Amino acid sequence: MKYFTRDWYKEMQLSGFVHFIESIEKCKKIDPDYLQSLKDEVEERKEDVLNYLPETLHSYFYNNTIDSEYPPNELKKLLLEWTADYEKKNDTIRSIILRIF
Repeated sequence: MKYFTRDWYKEMQLSGFVHFIESIEKCKKIDPDYLQSLKDEVEERKEDVLNYLPETLHSYFYNNTIDSEYPPNELKKLLLEWTADYEKKNDTIRSIILRIF
């Protein structure tokens, strides 16, 4: 199954990571260290972020905007676009696989 590769898996993991949580306050109530956890996760995923997200998002990563409590609307928009493109690509791959099997 050449479609299910290590790169595909890493990109899938990253797609789940970039979804923005609607309410940071709600997450803070669940986990008071949420923001620090988010910053730690961004650092852990540095290599994958730089490999799979488009270069237009790299500057947000380098200046630590990507892990801020209130990310700019432009960043949200770019991440939502990337997520939509990723999901579209994934749907295409799934439909190809279903036709083959």
